[in-house]
Amino acid sequence: MLPDAAERPALLGDERFYDPAYLGPSGWVGLDLRACGAPEEVDWQEVAELVDASYRLTAPARLVRELDTD
Repeated sequence: MLPDAAERPALLGDERFYDPAYLGPSGWVGLDLRACGAPEEVDWQEVAELVDASYRLTAPARLVRELDTD
């Protein structure tokens, strides 16, 4: 996921997140779901919020507007 630049250091300070080899230099962050615990322990709401925020930073403005109209 591509977090806001201000959030990136905080995410990388969490053991669940890592700096991916090829995309990390461009600001991307990986999330290791195995480090979150068993599948039933994963906070899917948090994952959805992170993916949504990343999409909003990378998607064309027209597609972001479509998200906001739903």
